[in-house]
Amino acid sequence: MAVSDIFNFAPINERISTGGQPTPEQFEAARDEGYQAVINLAPDDEDNALEGEADILASLGFDYFHIPMVWTDPKPEEFTAFCTAMEKVGNKKVLVHCIANYRVSAVVSSYAIAKLGWSVEQADELVRKIWTSIPEYPMNDTWQSYIDTIRRGSADG
Repeated sequence: MAVSDIFNFAPINERISTGGQPTPEQFEAARDEGYQAVINLAPDDEDNALEGEADILASLGFDYFHIPMVWTDPKPEEFTAFCTAMEKVGNKKVLVHCIANYRVSAVVSSYAIAKLGWSVEQADELVRKIWTSIPEYPMNDTWQSYIDTIRRGSADG
């Protein structure tokens, strides 16, 4: 078992990785691979969410940040909360996840433009890679609009 076994796993750099919902065993692998923090963007009541995730992560010694983003109504404030969580994470190795890495790819790609020096093309490639992994769930207007909004906002501030 390895972190790279997480559904839609995508390393961003040596410190940040993203993915879909990890299993308890995959969280153990993440700990064993040096991850110290987890940011979860999925609501607890989402299909396929891991019941008791906060307790599991506490028992494994992770710093845990939960920013539940409703699939049909993502808010710019949630991107701001994510950026704040990343500041708190500091230089720790962090795994950012939701259910399938869709929410996360939208948020992290925009964060990478604002904070990691990524080009728009690099960010769009990450989003495209993740959002084409499940053909039944293509990019939709809600999420494209969200990406456009948070990228504009992070460029302004």
